[in-house]
Amino acid sequence: MEKGRQFSYIIKPQSNYYNCLPAFQYATRTHLIKGLPKEYSEVDVEDVYGRLKSNLTDAIASELDVDRSPVIKPEKMEETKQANIIRQVASALLKGLVWQTPQLETAEVDREPRCNAFWWHGRYHTDYKRWNRKKEWMTIPFQYDDSPDIQIRVKEPLPQVISRDDSLVQSAEVPDFPYHPRLQRLKFKSRVLTTVPGTWPNNRGCDFPLVTLHRRNTLIFEGCMFKTIR
Repeated sequence: MEKGRQFSYIIKPQSNYYNCLPAFQYATRTHLIKGLPKEYSEVDVEDVYGRLKSNLTDAIASELDVDRSPVIKPEKMEETKQANIIRQVASALLKGLVWQTPQLETAEVDREPRCNAFWWHGRYHTDYKRWNRKKEWMTIPFQYDDSPDIQIRVKEPLPQVISRDDSLVQSAEVPDFPYHPRLQRLKFKSRVLTTVPGTWPNNRGCDFPLVTLHRRNTLIFEGCMFKTIR
């Protein structure tokens, strides 16, 4: 879906500040629950881990033991190593779980796909710019922008957490965080607003994202105090 070019605040998967969860919950109207639905608890994690442990460790070791050229910069070498490990781990998981999850047999794997979404959210405090000083509240346009290292797509969507008719949908509490996004240092850019779940609709049928995988480095803001010190 496209909405044409306009200014919007860009949300990335990484955070510039410590504990941005209330701000993101407010922007997306998200209520957190404890635990997972029963549909997600049918897999015996310990059993799966026991069966796949050797495959996973071999996949990681095969990348760590590679003797790479000393000409390559250490930062670039580390990025390549992490990206390759994620791909190897994803491959091992798919091969090991396909026998008990038939839909993985036809799954498609994307490398660095485009995962975007846009929306508008009302009830934000004004930014007090000259043309907004008389306003008490503003409607803010958001654009989520992500490019995970790996995304796995399947033909059937995940089971819903709760029914749309459930009372929790209408009555669940969401943190009240109506402070302007500039306080979170979100970038305000002009761009074409898009909603793309990793791929454009196609005739293969794998239109539903199942899981995305990120490197740790890509989830930590470059200028953040929590960035790994080398």
